[in-house]
Amino acid sequence: MKPLSNENLNILVLKSRSGDNASLNKIFNYFGPFIKSFTKNIYIRNFDKSDIYEECNFSILLSIKKCDIKKYNFTAYTISSIKNNIYYKIRNQAKFQSELSLNAKVTDQNCTFQDILIDKTNHFKNLSIKNALTSLDKKEQDIIDHIYFLGYSSIEYSKKSGINYRTCLRRKNSALKKLKRKLN
Repeated sequence: MKPLSNENLNILVLKSRSGDNASLNKIFNYFGPFIKSFTKNIYIRNFDKSDIYEECNFSILLSIKKCDIKKYNFTAYTISSIKNNIYYKIRNQAKFQSELSLNAKVTDQNCTFQDILIDKTNHFKNLSIKNALTSLDKKEQDIIDHIYFLGYSSIEYSKKSGINYRTCLRRKNSALKKLKRKLN
């Protein structure tokens, strides 16, 4: 911090309370080196360095407004106010450890959560359906594949595969129930 006597600093505080922007800037410049050295090793989730710096400047503004300069040393009051505010922000952010970032990798295919939300090709929906389809046996996979993906009707599939129509319907319904359980 640049050497400024306590009396000069108190005069700047009084001027800035009355609305003098030049004295307010001098106070910000006075505490600037302290803020830079203090915040150098501070990390707060979802805050970048400029956000932390602005929080410190906000603490200075609150100190200007609230500090009784007749009772307290303004420099000590402001420094403790800055530290307390930043430590409060750190404690407050520590409560949210289980947050998920939109840029976090969520699958083994290096996709982010944001990719899944924006997915216009329904790639991820298809992945879960494919996983559910692999859990079916070959006959059930075949009937689902022919009826729903290749466009056969139940009658056409029963004639093509040489099975009874009722058996075809039972297999199809059984396969659909298994798929529903897997997808839910």
